Amino acid sequence: SLKVQGFDATMRIVELTAIDTPSAFIPLFGKKCALLERLHVVNDEPIALGRSFLPAFMAELEREIAEQQPTYALLKDKAGADIVSAEIAIGARPGPPRVTSLIGTAESAVLLVLERSSYFETGACAEKSEFFIRPERYQFVLGSRMPDR
Repeated sequence: SLKVQGFDATMRIVELTAIDTPSAFIPLFGKKCALLERLHVVNDEPIALGRSFLPAFMAELEREIAEQQPTYALLKDKAGADIVSAEIAIGARPGPPRVTSLIGTAESAVLLVLERSSYFETGACAEKSEFFIRPERYQFVLGSRMPDR
């Protein structure tokens, strides 16, 4: 979405690996899942870190492809299924030290945090993601359409 807005935006892989699924997500992914962490960069400046827990087969992604495509496109390519729903929450909280170091903010700086859960048509969970965002570098714009009367 940043490229569409005309920004020089890139993603850099921080982590792409199979892991033991965090206990809270075992009902969604089973005992193993994939962890994909990407640093989102605009004009060579880090603005966010995305951390996604994905079905285990996603650990087989090629790093070069994972740096170029959004998560939903990666999931569609590998799973052969579309994402049909998502729940998103946006809040603010102090960033973990590793995250603040990666995105270049002061330790324990308060960051915008977008949490997203996305689902395939079958109802299976496609991803559980957190995006840690530098608030001074990002703005969320939401719209609403009222039904015709």
